[in-house]
Amino acid sequence: MFRRRAPHASRALTAAALCAAFVVTACGSENDDLAQRASNDGTNYVAGDGTVEEYAPESRGEALAFEAETFDGDQISEDTFQGEVSVVNFWYANCPPCRKEAPDLQEINEDFADDGVQFLGVNTRDTQPTAEAFERNFDITYPPSRTAAAP
Repeated sequence: MFRRRAPHASRALTAAALCAAFVVTACGSENDDLAQRASNDGTNYVAGDGTVEEYAPESRGEALAFEAETFDGDQISEDTFQGEVSVVNFWYANCPPCRKEAPDLQEINEDFADDGVQFLGVNTRDTQPTAEAFERNFDITYPPSRTAAAP
């Protein structure tokens, strides 16, 4: 004995199958940015492609204006580093790229400390205890600060 489905049930199944096919194809993009967004891994960012660009001095813009206070209470700004070779890293503890780059930045700091390169980590979101825990976990030895004014 054959049972005939009601027309609305058949349409509903067809619509569900089409939606499922669309979802599967939407997540199968060859675009890396879209694939990273679709991965739903909780990072909420799209990683760079590893490209490095070097800018000649005449093509560089003005220094980023910022004000911050070190954990020791010293006020700093972009003027603090005027005329010095400096690396200023803006970060926060729950930022996946920040966590990934922390060991590399610390290694570069150690490699160039004797050459006078200035390093500063400016935490943009965390409380001081959270920032200090991050620095302990990643063995960061260059001067830490907390943001006093948003960059």
